[in-house]
Amino acid sequence: FTQWSPHNINQNNYSNDKLIYLLLFLSSIAICYALFNLGFNFLKLMMPPIIITFLYPLIIKIHGNEYSLRKVPFLKIFLIAFVWGYVTLLAPLLYHDFNLDYVFFDSFFQRVLLILAISIPFDIRDYQYDTIKTIPNTLGLSESKFLAWSCLLMIDFLLIIDLINNVISFPYFLAIFISIELCSILIYYTHSNRSLIFYGVFIESLPIIMCLFVLAASFF
Repeated sequence: FTQWSPHNINQNNYSNDKLIYLLLFLSSIAICYALFNLGFNFLKLMMPPIIITFLYPLIIKIHGNEYSLRKVPFLKIFLIAFVWGYVTLLAPLLYHDFNLDYVFFDSFFQRVLLILAISIPFDIRDYQYDTIKTIPNTLGLSESKFLAWSCLLMIDFLLIIDLINNVISFPYFLAIFISIELCSILIYYTHSNRSLIFYGVFIESLPIIMCLFVLAASFF
Protein backbone atom coordinates (compact mmCIF):
# COMPACT_ATOMS: atom_id res chain seq x y z
CA PHE A 1 0.00 0.00 0.00
CA THR A 2 1.24 3.48 -0.86
CA GLN A 3 1.34 6.31 1.62
CA TRP A 4 -1.36 8.97 1.52
CA SER A 5 -0.36 12.19 -0.22
CA PRO A 6 -2.19 14.92 -2.22
CA HIS A 7 -0.88 13.41 -5.46
CA ASN A 8 -2.08 9.92 -4.55
CA ILE A 9 -5.43 11.25 -3.35
CA ASN A 10 -6.04 13.11 -6.61
CA GLN A 11 -4.97 10.09 -8.63
CA ASN A 12 -7.28 7.83 -6.65
CA ASN A 13 -10.15 10.31 -7.04
CA TYR A 14 -9.85 10.30 -10.82
CA SER A 15 -9.56 6.52 -11.03
CA ASN A 16 -12.54 6.00 -8.73
CA ASP A 17 -14.96 8.42 -10.46
CA LYS A 18 -16.80 5.65 -12.29
CA LEU A 19 -17.11 3.59 -9.13
CA ILE A 20 -18.48 6.59 -7.22
CA TYR A 21 -21.11 7.26 -9.90
CA LEU A 22 -22.06 3.58 -9.92
CA LEU A 23 -22.46 3.57 -6.14
CA LEU A 24 -24.56 6.75 -6.33
CA PHE A 25 -26.80 5.13 -8.94
CA LEU A 26 -27.22 1.95 -6.89
CA SER A 27 -27.85 4.00 -3.76
CA SER A 28 -30.57 5.95 -5.56
CA ILE A 29 -32.27 2.69 -6.53
CA ALA A 30 -32.04 1.45 -2.94
CA ILE A 31 -33.52 4.72 -1.63
CA CYS A 32 -36.43 4.54 -4.08
CA TYR A 33 -37.08 0.94 -3.07
CA ALA A 34 -36.97 1.88 0.63
CA LEU A 35 -39.37 4.79 0.08
CA PHE A 36 -41.79 2.56 -1.80
CA ASN A 37 -41.81 -0.07 0.96
CA LEU A 38 -41.51 2.09 4.08
CA GLY A 39 -43.90 4.86 3.09
CA PHE A 40 -44.12 8.63 3.41
CA ASN A 41 -43.38 8.63 7.15
CA PHE A 42 -39.91 7.24 6.42
CA LEU A 43 -39.33 10.02 3.88
CA LYS A 44 -40.26 12.66 6.46
CA LEU A 45 -37.82 11.16 8.96
CA MET A 46 -35.05 11.19 6.37
CA MET A 47 -35.50 14.86 5.49
CA PRO A 48 -32.89 16.22 8.00
CA PRO A 49 -29.94 14.22 6.55
CA ILE A 50 -31.22 14.83 2.99
CA ILE A 51 -31.31 18.59 3.60
CA ILE A 52 -27.84 18.55 5.18
CA THR A 53 -26.46 16.53 2.24
CA PHE A 54 -27.97 19.01 -0.23
CA LEU A 55 -26.89 22.17 1.58
CA TYR A 56 -23.34 21.19 2.58
CA PRO A 57 -21.64 21.52 -0.85
CA LEU A 58 -23.87 24.46 -1.86
CA ILE A 59 -22.15 27.84 -2.33
CA ILE A 60 -24.32 30.96 -2.12
CA LYS A 61 -22.97 34.26 -3.46
CA ILE A 62 -24.32 37.49 -1.95
CA HIS A 63 -22.81 40.84 -2.98
CA GLY A 64 -19.63 39.13 -4.13
CA ASN A 65 -19.23 37.15 -0.89
CA GLU A 66 -19.44 33.36 -0.86
CA TYR A 67 -21.28 31.54 1.92
CA SER A 68 -21.17 27.78 2.42
CA LEU A 69 -21.53 25.27 5.23
CA ARG A 70 -18.15 23.88 4.15
CA LYS A 71 -16.51 27.12 5.27
CA VAL A 72 -17.84 26.92 8.83
CA PRO A 73 -14.87 25.83 10.99
CA PHE A 74 -15.11 22.34 12.53
CA LEU A 75 -18.69 21.87 11.28
CA LYS A 76 -17.99 18.93 8.94
CA ILE A 77 -17.10 16.39 11.61
CA PHE A 78 -20.14 17.28 13.74
CA LEU A 79 -22.46 16.97 10.73
CA ILE A 80 -20.95 13.57 9.94
CA ALA A 81 -21.51 12.39 13.52
CA PHE A 82 -25.08 13.70 13.63
CA VAL A 83 -26.06 12.22 10.26
CA TRP A 84 -24.56 8.81 11.10
CA GLY A 85 -26.23 8.77 14.51
CA TYR A 86 -29.53 9.94 13.07
CA VAL A 87 -29.66 7.52 10.13
CA THR A 88 -28.39 4.43 11.96
CA LEU A 89 -30.21 4.88 15.26
CA LEU A 90 -32.53 7.84 15.72
CA ALA A 91 -34.57 7.51 12.52
CA PRO A 92 -35.21 3.73 12.86
CA LEU A 93 -36.31 4.16 16.49
CA LEU A 94 -38.60 7.07 15.60
CA TYR A 95 -40.03 5.11 12.68
CA HIS A 96 -41.00 2.27 15.02
CA ASP A 97 -42.43 4.71 17.63
CA PHE A 98 -39.94 4.03 20.41
CA ASN A 99 -40.45 6.06 23.57
CA LEU A 100 -38.39 9.25 23.88
CA ASP A 101 -36.84 8.25 27.19
CA TYR A 102 -33.39 8.27 28.80
CA VAL A 103 -32.26 5.13 26.96
CA PHE A 104 -33.29 6.68 23.64
CA PHE A 105 -31.23 9.87 24.05
CA ASP A 106 -28.40 8.12 25.88
CA SER A 107 -27.93 5.69 22.99
CA PHE A 108 -28.03 8.47 20.42
CA PHE A 109 -25.53 10.61 22.35
CA GLN A 110 -23.13 7.68 22.69
CA ARG A 111 -23.42 6.95 18.96
CA VAL A 112 -22.63 10.57 18.06
CA LEU A 113 -19.64 10.63 20.43
CA LEU A 114 -18.28 7.41 18.90
CA ILE A 115 -18.55 8.71 15.33
CA LEU A 116 -16.90 11.96 16.38
CA ALA A 117 -13.99 10.07 17.92
CA ILE A 118 -13.35 7.72 15.01
CA SER A 119 -13.78 10.51 12.42
CA ILE A 120 -10.93 12.56 13.87
CA PRO A 121 -8.24 10.14 12.58
CA PHE A 122 -9.41 10.85 9.01
CA ASP A 123 -9.05 14.60 9.59
CA ILE A 124 -5.57 13.90 10.97
CA ARG A 125 -4.78 11.99 7.78
CA ASP A 126 -5.91 14.92 5.62
CA TYR A 127 -4.75 17.86 7.74
CA GLN A 128 -1.80 18.79 5.51
CA TYR A 129 -3.93 19.47 2.45
CA ASP A 130 -7.46 20.00 3.79
CA THR A 131 -8.79 23.29 2.38
CA ILE A 132 -11.38 23.72 5.14
CA LYS A 133 -10.75 24.39 8.82
CA THR A 134 -10.75 21.12 10.68
CA ILE A 135 -9.84 20.30 14.26
CA PRO A 136 -6.32 18.93 13.45
CA ASN A 137 -5.21 21.74 11.11
CA THR A 138 -6.51 24.38 13.53
CA LEU A 139 -5.94 23.05 17.05
CA GLY A 140 -3.11 20.59 16.34
CA LEU A 141 -2.70 16.82 16.14
CA SER A 142 -2.19 16.12 19.85
CA GLU A 143 -5.18 18.28 20.80
CA SER A 144 -7.31 16.42 18.23
CA LYS A 145 -6.38 13.08 19.76
CA PHE A 146 -7.23 14.37 23.24
CA LEU A 147 -10.63 15.48 21.95
CA ALA A 148 -11.24 12.01 20.49
CA TRP A 149 -10.18 10.37 23.76
CA SER A 150 -12.47 12.75 25.68
CA CYS A 151 -15.42 11.61 23.56
CA LEU A 152 -14.55 7.97 24.26
CA LEU A 153 -14.11 8.70 27.96
CA MET A 154 -17.60 10.20 28.10
CA ILE A 155 -18.95 7.02 26.51
CA ASP A 156 -17.17 4.97 29.19
CA PHE A 157 -18.78 7.05 31.95
CA LEU A 158 -22.22 6.69 30.36
CA LEU A 159 -21.69 2.93 30.02
CA ILE A 160 -20.81 2.65 33.71
CA ILE A 161 -23.95 4.62 34.61
CA ASP A 162 -26.03 2.37 32.34
CA LEU A 163 -24.52 -0.74 33.95
CA ILE A 164 -25.22 0.52 37.47
CA ASN A 165 -28.82 1.35 36.54
CA ASN A 166 -29.31 -2.03 34.81
CA VAL A 167 -29.87 -0.38 31.45
CA ILE A 168 -27.41 -2.84 29.89
CA SER A 169 -26.14 -6.22 31.05
CA PHE A 170 -22.50 -6.86 31.98
CA PRO A 171 -21.68 -8.84 28.78
CA TYR A 172 -22.93 -5.94 26.61
CA PHE A 173 -21.07 -3.44 28.80
CA LEU A 174 -17.86 -5.47 28.42
CA ALA A 175 -18.28 -5.80 24.64
CA ILE A 176 -18.76 -2.06 24.11
CA PHE A 177 -16.09 -1.13 26.67
CA ILE A 178 -13.46 -3.30 24.94
CA SER A 179 -14.44 -1.77 21.60
CA ILE A 180 -13.99 1.74 23.00
CA GLU A 181 -10.54 0.88 24.34
CA LEU A 182 -9.58 -0.53 20.94
CA CYS A 183 -10.66 2.77 19.38
CA SER A 184 -8.44 4.61 21.88
CA ILE A 185 -5.41 2.51 20.95
CA LEU A 186 -5.87 3.08 17.20
CA ILE A 187 -6.31 6.81 17.76
CA TYR A 188 -3.02 6.82 19.69
CA TYR A 189 -1.21 5.32 16.68
CA THR A 190 -2.85 7.66 14.18
CA HIS A 191 -0.71 10.04 12.15
CA SER A 192 -0.83 11.50 8.65
CA ASN A 193 1.68 9.07 7.12
CA ARG A 194 -0.17 5.88 8.01
CA SER A 195 -0.86 3.51 5.12
CA LEU A 196 -4.16 2.92 3.36
CA ILE A 197 -4.64 -0.33 5.24
CA PHE A 198 -4.52 1.49 8.61
CA TYR A 199 -7.37 3.84 7.66
CA GLY A 200 -9.22 1.71 5.14
CA VAL A 201 -9.21 -1.49 7.22
CA PHE A 202 -8.48 -0.82 10.89
CA ILE A 203 -10.23 2.54 11.44
CA GLU A 204 -13.09 1.88 9.02
CA SER A 205 -13.80 -1.50 10.60
CA LEU A 206 -14.16 -0.20 14.17
CA PRO A 207 -18.01 -0.04 14.04
CA ILE A 208 -18.08 -3.56 12.54
CA ILE A 209 -15.78 -4.86 15.30
CA MET A 210 -18.05 -3.32 17.94
CA CYS A 211 -21.06 -4.93 16.27
CA LEU A 212 -19.35 -8.33 16.34
CA PHE A 213 -18.45 -7.92 20.01
CA VAL A 214 -22.05 -7.00 20.84
CA LEU A 215 -23.35 -9.99 18.86
CA ALA A 216 -20.94 -12.26 20.74
CA ALA A 217 -22.15 -10.78 24.05
CA SER A 218 -25.73 -11.76 23.18
CA PHE A 219 -24.78 -15.43 23.71
CA PHE A 220 -23.91 -14.83 27.38
